[in-house]
Amino acid sequence: NLQQVKLDWREAFIAPDGGLLLAADYGQIEIRIPALFSKDAGLVRAMRAEPNTIEGDLHGRNVLKLFGVPYTEQSRAENQPLRTRAKNYMFGALYGSEGKEVQAVLEKQLLQDDTLGVSVPTVGEIHDGIIMLHDEYPDYFKAWVPAAIEKCRDRGGWVYTLYGRPRYLPDIVSSDKYLRKHAERQCISHQIQGTAADLMRFALIGVNTYCRSHGLWLVLTVHDELVVAIPAEEVVRADEHMKEIVTIMELGQPLSPIPLTVDAKLGVNWRETHK
Repeated sequence: NLQQVKLDWREAFIAPDGGLLLAADYGQIEIRIPALFSKDAGLVRAMRAEPNTIEGDLHGRNVLKLFGVPYTEQSRAENQPLRTRAKNYMFGALYGSEGKEVQAVLEKQLLQDDTLGVSVPTVGEIHDGIIMLHDEYPDYFKAWVPAAIEKCRDRGGWVYTLYGRPRYLPDIVSSDKYLRKHAERQCISHQIQGTAADLMRFALIGVNTYCRSHGLWLVLTVHDELVVAIPAEEVVRADEHMKEIVTIMELGQPLSPIPLTVDAKLGVNWRETHK
């Protein structure tokens, strides 16, 4: 599972002799898609604002909301674990978690990287935080999510990504509460993560075509990130290749008015591309 490879270990993934690795990943794609679907004012504002500002840093705003830490103090080492918690609360909330799933994810992250310094909160603490996020982004949690689930029921259990890829969820009308709730979470996940997967497939096709025609290799795809090997003879054009691949991955801005952003870096190994 390359998504869980520790940062230090990424030094083991190296470029060809004399060459470079190019890593390009989508910025907050699983927040941008909910913003597009729900038109939630808070999500839209964050996704359209300048990055590295309190307006454009969704997780920074959530740290302030959840833990009361001012944005100017969030970069301190002792406050970094709060950002990890805020991220997990947000993603858990987006897909219907009530606390247990978020707690399990945090425990797993600590087992994989004991330097995170995150204290695992109780399920009750997580649940309280998720309720706060529901209040912070009501157009998503209180309007769009229930409407999307009801629409799936009305369609007899069928739900679709933005590009029409279907999934059948017959348990959405089950009398068994556990099965029904599970199907409801899958309904939301398919629309958000399924749409993100569709966008990545489009990007894979485009980037692979470009690589084949320019002597590059598409060597890894990890979640929302593509890693390309640039051989020594093409290093002189590395910046040009990076710009072209970013443009391809932007896909003509299919989420407009929500911008689809791509972060790209070059390095001699995979870790360098994440500095």
